[in-house]
Amino acid sequence: VGNITKAHKTFQFLLNSDVPSQDEIAIRLVQTSHQLEDQKTFTYVTQRLIQRQPQLTYSQQLKLAEVLYKTDNSQDATLMLAKLGERSDGTAIDKWESLNIAMDKQQWDTAEKLAYQTLLADRQAKHPAKKEEQNLTLETMYLEADDYWLTRNVKADIDTLRAREDGHIKIGLDYGFREGENHELNVPLEARIPLSEYDGHLLFKLDYVQVDSGDQNFYDSNVSFDDR
Repeated sequence: VGNITKAHKTFQFLLNSDVPSQDEIAIRLVQTSHQLEDQKTFTYVTQRLIQRQPQLTYSQQLKLAEVLYKTDNSQDATLMLAKLGERSDGTAIDKWESLNIAMDKQQWDTAEKLAYQTLLADRQAKHPAKKEEQNLTLETMYLEADDYWLTRNVKADIDTLRAREDGHIKIGLDYGFREGENHELNVPLEARIPLSEYDGHLLFKLDYVQVDSGDQNFYDSNVSFDDR
């Protein structure tokens, strides 16, 4: 705590001094203010940084969103995270960290944008970017991405996003019979309907069964028998 307090005072002094990297100093001050529960400084510096979002680097905006999510400023953090999803700068690692936050906070639309941007940034970092690659689909980059820890994690998140939207309808037919005997018809039906707004699925199952016993010869009670 002593080191954090010392750093906090240093950042406060530097923020009011004519030194470069003011935005980076402000980010550090927001972090120490949160740790020390200095709400007055936290609120003042946070509002200053929110107003300067267009001037912040991708990494700085990400750090600010992370701190805001740890406080009662989740609305501002969510808006900031959505803006990160619109930025074209930032490294693949920065974008992946943003994706982790979006998945954790269940910001699904933003998460899909960040998944796309992460794979694109990774691709462009390893291969000279071509103009036409800006129009690559998420599915194409998913299939063509290099296989290592970062891309595997991004693909796992994409699988999670797709699973939320996936549904199916399955229908079967089971018909059994023996000549002159019973005929049985069984039609099982299963429907899995995605309900994205509730973050789940509706599962519906139905079995239609029809049994035809055919013609049967029953004992005629009016017939008498000679027991002799």
